[in-house]
Amino acid sequence: MKDYLTIGEVAKLHGGKVIDPEHFTFYAVQQCIFNLENKEMIKDKINRKRSIQNALQANEIKEINRRMEERKVAQDNLTEYLEKGKATQTIFEKMEKNETELRILDAQLKAKTQSLSIVDDEVYNTLVKQFVGYMSTEKTAEAFALKEAVIKDIQVDEDNIEIIFQSGMTLNEETIDYFNDMEECV
Repeated sequence: MKDYLTIGEVAKLHGGKVIDPEHFTFYAVQQCIFNLENKEMIKDKINRKRSIQNALQANEIKEINRRMEERKVAQDNLTEYLEKGKATQTIFEKMEKNETELRILDAQLKAKTQSLSIVDDEVYNTLVKQFVGYMSTEKTAEAFALKEAVIKDIQVDEDNIEIIFQSGMTLNEETIDYFNDMEECV
């Protein structure tokens, strides 16, 4: 089976309406995803990517915690100077700076502690059902990972949109027939 579709195989028209190239691309990919032969492979690729992202995120969390601990120790040391009656404008400025940095680091930590969940059958089926709208509008890690798992490249010229799928992605005969039938509408 080939691993690409051209606009002649897909269609410029769908229901009498001209299809936006991005919408067209995601619609073609949606048809590919409906191919059950690809489901487990796509889920596996998305989950591997998310696992890597979670590992990177864990390292970032460790670094934020380390920096927060440094700021807290510095703050404790400055507080000790105040308690000993060695208050200067410089100490107050440094304490204020530490407090600001701690608030920033705390906000970063809260944002990073939400790990990416595994894509199971339920999440996958939701993605498929909402695919075209989701892929056209969402800028999430899941959408990006799905695009990378499925699409290797998209090449557009005046007459063609060529979608090159990742190695191993297959199109079943039903999908190819659907797009060939649409070609007759052009």
